[in-house]
Amino acid sequence: MSPPSSRDTLQQLRQHMSRLYGQPVQLSLLAALLHACQQIYGHRTQILLHWTGLPLKPAGDDASAWLRQLLDACEAPAAGSAPCSPAQALTLARIEIRAPQRSVILAPSDPLPNDDWSIRGAPGGQALQQAWQLAAASLAHTLEAESIVELSRALGLPRAITPQPPLYLVHGADGSAAPFAALAARLNCRVYAFSLRQAGRRQPSIQTLAAHYVRMLLSSAPAAAYRIGGHSFGAIVAAEMALILRSVGKQVEQVVLLDPSLAMAARDRQSDAGNEMLTLFLALHPEMSEQQVAGRLDAGELAARIAQRMPKGRIDEVLSNRNACLALLQRYRPTPGGTDGASCLRLHARQPFIASWNAAALAYRQPGIEVPGNHFSMLAEPHADSLAQLIQTHRESNHEHILHS
Repeated sequence: MSPPSSRDTLQQLRQHMSRLYGQPVQLSLLAALLHACQQIYGHRTQILLHWTGLPLKPAGDDASAWLRQLLDACEAPAAGSAPCSPAQALTLARIEIRAPQRSVILAPSDPLPNDDWSIRGAPGGQALQQAWQLAAASLAHTLEAESIVELSRALGLPRAITPQPPLYLVHGADGSAAPFAALAARLNCRVYAFSLRQAGRRQPSIQTLAAHYVRMLLSSAPAAAYRIGGHSFGAIVAAEMALILRSVGKQVEQVVLLDPSLAMAARDRQSDAGNEMLTLFLALHPEMSEQQVAGRLDAGELAARIAQRMPKGRIDEVLSNRNACLALLQRYRPTPGGTDGASCLRLHARQPFIASWNAAALAYRQPGIEVPGNHFSMLAEPHADSLAQLIQTHRESNHEHILHS
């Protein structure tokens, strides 16, 4: 099998590392090289990574496992080790291959400047170079399929001094974890977010999508109790997830539902291309209102403004996600059982969003707390801080309730 295009592989890795972890692509290239060494030199050898004084022994046998270890090493270096710089990973790294008869030290060349996938000191160097590039392409494909993004890590946030249970948030109809960034930066816990991927888009109902996400959650982060939430469409999915988690014996300590009523209102009306582009523009510009845009920017101007902020491929992906989620909403009937009780926190945007939807949204609104901003700006600065405080206060009070119940 011949290696895929170097430039395509590098472009994919840049895109997915940035989207998922906010880390330079060199880190994933180093993970792919470590996996390639394992493939070429076999399991009877010992592979050690010497990187800023940090020897690392792998626990997994694929490039994704290496990448997870490298991310952990960057975030929490071993005692006595210097902080690791992901941008310098390939410049500083030395890989030691320890075999019974001899040991070799490999020095990788960063392929980013000139597509040079070379490794100095490598026996059978050409085979290793090809295995490296194939492993990098495979890793890029794996990262694209990631559905749970650790936003705290992607934003480079330090771990909380007093660790709190993590919060898992479900994407809105655009399928993206990105809108939760400002909120994640304000919360005093690790924040993970689901992103809509192909397997999710294939689900026939909101209940099956919720079950799909629960399976992922249980396999990737097994625990006795969980805190979950979501925004808009994601709030409805999160409510169904809470029911499923409880049905399999898990405790759900907190369910955070961020403005779900607007998504429920979408079941009762047909959207069109113009409305979807307006919604996408307002999601990208949460500081603006419908009144500042509608009637002032025609369809062409809206499209041009959106293209300045988002590449065409991503625009198409977001619109496809929205169509899939709206189709699920129109077929949705809530599972009996609900999310009432002390664990449920409903936060509603105070300002209306798209006037023609407002009355329908109010009809679906359940008791909760109004927060500053509209459907999108409630998640952005300067409103994210008050949102975070409400979530944290509710978690603490509900934790006390659980302890004394």
